Order: sequence, then C-alpha cells, then structure tokens
Amino acid sequence: KPLDVRDMIVMDRVGDPQISPDGQMLAFTVTHRATVEGKAETAIYLRPLTGKGEPRKLVAEGASPRWSADGRSVYYLAPAQGLEQLWRVGVNGASSGPGGEAPQQISAAPLDLQGFKLSPDGKAVALDYAVFTDCDGLACTADRLKARAAGGKGHIYTRLFVRHWDQWSDDRRNQLFVARFGADGRVAEPTLVSRGIDGDVPSKPFGDDSEYSFSPDGKTVYFNARIAGHDEPWSTNFDIFQAPADGSKKPVNLTAANHAWDGWPVPSPDGRTLYYLAMKTPGFEADRFGIMALDLTSGQRHEVDPQWDRSAGGLSVSADGKRLYVTADQAGQHPLFSVDPRNGKVETLVA
Repeated sequence: KPLDVRDMIVMDRVGDPQISPDGQMLAFTVTHRATVEGKAETAIYLRPLTGKGEPRKLVAEGASPRWSADGRSVYYLAPAQGLEQLWRVGVNGASSGPGGEAPQQISAAPLDLQGFKLSPDGKAVALDYAVFTDCDGLACTADRLKARAAGGKGHIYTRLFVRHWDQWSDDRRNQLFVARFGADGRVAEPTLVSRGIDGDVPSKPFGDDSEYSFSPDGKTVYFNARIAGHDEPWSTNFDIFQAPADGSKKPVNLTAANHAWDGWPVPSPDGRTLYYLAMKTPGFEADRFGIMALDLTSGQRHEVDPQWDRSAGGLSVSADGKRLYVTADQAGQHPLFSVDPRNGKVETLVA
C-alpha cells in the first residue's frame, strides 16, 4: 500500500552512531513505536564494522551511547526512578546471553542529566544539568522545584526569554559540571565548572555535547555560551570559555574580541591548538561559519579556511591532528569535507 503518515510514525528511527576506539564496533540507537498511539522507546544496539554480524540489542532502554576510553564499556543515559541518570554496561552486556554484565547506574543526582562527555583518560565526565544559578549544589535546585510544584501555578517573568520553542522558561540555566569516577566506578559529587556564567551551557533550545570538550590531558574544559542580559534574545554573541576541570578558577573568555558567534570548541590531539567555528557579523544568524585556530600558548589566532565560500559545521579533528573534518551545505547537498589546517586546502570526502 502507499506510504502514509501512520507508517512514518511507527517506522524505526536509527541515530547517534558512535564508533568504538579500535574502530571495530558501532553503537547506535533505534527508536521504535509499536502503534501510532503508543509510546516511543529507544534502545541501544551494537554491530561489528568488520566481517559479518547482525546488530544486537545492548540495552532495551537508553540514549546517547558513548564508548569508554578502553572500548570495553558503553556509557549512556536512561531513567531511574523518574530521572535521567548516567549508566554503564560492558559490551558483552546483559542482552548478549547468560553471564553478561548487567547495566550499572553510576549517577544518582536529584535532577535529570541532560548530556555528558567522557574525559579522554576515562577518569572523569562532564555533565550538564538545568539549575538555578544562585543555588549551591544540585539538591537546592531539586528542592526549589518541589516547592514550586506544591505552590501556585503563576509565574512572573522579568526578562526574556519567556520560552524556547515549545518549552516555557522556569528561570533555570543549563550549566556544566565535572565529576570524577570513584573506585566503584560511580561518579562522585559533581563540581560546577561554568561558575559565574549567566548563560546556558549547552545553549537552548538545541544545544548538545558538541558545545563543550575536554583538553587531551583532561585538566581543562572548553565550552561556548551566550551571556544573558537585556539583549540576549537578539544577540548572536556566543563566546568560548576555558575553565579548569576541578572548578578551582572561574572560566576565562577566549573570544571576547569577536562580538559575533564563536562556538563548538575542539582541541588538537597535542593540546596546543583550539579549533572552533566563528561568524564575523554580530546579530546576523545566517552569517558564514569560518574555521578558526587559536594557539593556546601565544593567544594568536587565524582563520584556517578564509578562501572557502562554505559555512562549516560538525567540526572534528583527526587522531594525528593533520586533518579537520567538517560538513557544509553545497548545492542542495550536505557533503563531508577534509580541511588541511596548515593551508586551508579543502577536499571533498563524501559528495
């Protein structure tokens, strides 16, 4: 029969592919809805990338799969007692048959975990939560939300934004925390690293873990944020900040001189250069994103690709640091490109 909207609703959705450190396995999500009226359920699957092998379900409920540094485990988000928490499961997990490792809940925060990123050495994890910025600790935000729910339904807004797309603002800000893993593999009490930032890390409404990153040694975090204020709703002035992963110092603005958009920081494998995307015209959302390189020792920066007339996105760096990989819109397509950071030469990898 002809495809109709009901078929679209119940069609399985595959997403968030993540390749293992050794390049041998792929983790990905499959969102399934049995009926049009039914609830969507997301599971995590594994499949080998070499030889033959069918995908197998790793966990029945989970999202945002991320590989451990040694490739033996997958970290992911899943609910526990009504709140999104961080979980871990061995790649020979519970769904692989008798004797498999059962999934382990490794966070127990009183708030929903919105996103996370593991440090390169696997000893720490960056976590983003929506909190009241005048609160000290996650429990304070949770208590205030409970008090609000028990009280009246009215809300007074004294500044914009009032809502982001389909969500009303409740005065909370997305903020970035870092937690170390204990001897038992569970996360310790998280430390706020975006301290003093009156902005959302990651940004609302569509920001994700591509907006923050660890340095290769795990001692520093980089993130982008737009500072709130009177002109936040019509400002494009995102900046990139640097902060110690232990939260010992306040974040430092690395791109204050540019009043347009700076975002998506990605350090080079040797930790000497920070690559990011930047616009040039303040307030112009459709401006071109150029690829920038910041020398973290000297503070000197330059545009890698000034001669390229495309707007880059999805920035990543090769393992040897010799190539940058980006996507960009081109003639109605969305190809994958390789960029030489030394001279800005662009090569189309997938047309």
